[in-house]
Amino acid sequence: MKHHPGTALVTDSALRTALYTIRSLGRRGVHVTAAERSTPRAENLGGLSRYVRRQVVVPDNRTDPDGFADALLEAARGHDVLIPIGMHAIGPVARRLDEFQRVTRVALPPWPVIDRADDTRRLLALADQLGVPIPRTLEIDDYQTPAALAADVNYPAIVKLGVEAGLPPKDRYRIVSEAAPLVAAIEWARQYTPHPIIQEIIRGDGLGFEALYDFDHQMVASFAHRRLREYPLSGGPSTFCESLHMPSIETYSRRILDRLGWVGLAMVEFKMDQARGVPVLMEINPRPWGSMELPIRAGVDFPWLLFQLARDGSLPKQPDYPDGVRLRFLINDLQAAVATWRRATSSAERAAVAASILDPRVKEGILSLRDPRPTLAYLRKALSRVSKSGDAG
Repeated sequence: MKHHPGTALVTDSALRTALYTIRSLGRRGVHVTAAERSTPRAENLGGLSRYVRRQVVVPDNRTDPDGFADALLEAARGHDVLIPIGMHAIGPVARRLDEFQRVTRVALPPWPVIDRADDTRRLLALADQLGVPIPRTLEIDDYQTPAALAADVNYPAIVKLGVEAGLPPKDRYRIVSEAAPLVAAIEWARQYTPHPIIQEIIRGDGLGFEALYDFDHQMVASFAHRRLREYPLSGGPSTFCESLHMPSIETYSRRILDRLGWVGLAMVEFKMDQARGVPVLMEINPRPWGSMELPIRAGVDFPWLLFQLARDGSLPKQPDYPDGVRLRFLINDLQAAVATWRRATSSAERAAVAASILDPRVKEGILSLRDPRPTLAYLRKALSRVSKSGDAG
């Protein structure tokens, strides 16, 4: 019998980031157990994968984090590595990291480190101290009223929660173009946090720097990418992206992650400020991120590297990757492409959009003939969402 490299327990298997992780490990021969709250089978993308050996149902980590942690501790016994995927799983594990480390291996920093990285207000303050460019950010407490703040903004502006608050990414911010909607957005945000973040919009490409840090807080693998399209166009998840090297965002990212004393995976988000010509820090995702399939397909297989790091306690410095590897999420990118086409002002721009859709070299993020059940489930869900939205504009 062929020896397998070990066993892994992966949480939040309904998330597409869990599907990337499950596929990555399964292709390497790792025996994967998928953990998720009670979820309809058709919505459990990772749980449907051919690479899952076993599934366990755990309490909902959003509403019962302590019960989730207790059940996960029991489920983790007998597994070489635990990989928590979403923030609602990472939090309970990191808060009880010593207990988990006694029954399995986990590559995470302590909770206070994660919390500092995930709190955008505190992160921006740290970045400013370290000389990392940040957007102009306005504090409500510096003004007598929200209306006074609104009068001091160069529009458009964005109001962000700065915390996940149990909401999907698209529901954690509001983009506004004048004072009255800004005041309304501040009141909306105060339902979730007493300190919403108000920033002037940075115009430019979205950039990401991804890294894996070992237990000695040294970076052992890295990757960078640029967003080519996102949906909605006003600011949403990446639908089409490509690998690149940009020394400035690596320098800024390492400056922050080194100071935090990072362990495990992180993705640092930037916007290239067209006005200043510098990358500006947006946030850190202290977890697997939505475009993680791009580095996997470019040869930086972060889930497999993370597994080896946790299992063995160390990992040698990894080799470099090529520029220009492109990846898309077909259904969402078709929506983004149609919206981009409609906004195009020249035939050359429209031709470029068409060429990007038809380019056979572009890799696909989720659809896979080798793992058909998650593919079919994703297609059904995505097409249903498109039909309910009415059109792609």
